[in-house]
Amino acid sequence: KREEEIFIPGKSDPIIFKPGTPELMLLQKIRDEAHRFAISFNRVSRNKAMKKNILEELP
Repeated sequence: KREEEIFIPGKSDPIIFKPGTPELMLLQKIRDEAHRFAISFNRVSRNKAMKKNILEELP
């Protein structure tokens, strides 16, 4: 697996943490939770839109 590169606004070089460090693990958990939240929100929004479209087509 590749090393994770953490970019800071205004800096051109990334910060690279050693695997398994508490700092990297915290950042990974934050990233994973943000992705989980975004995917869940997208699924709910898409399902609502699909239900609305189906109901609008009924006579």
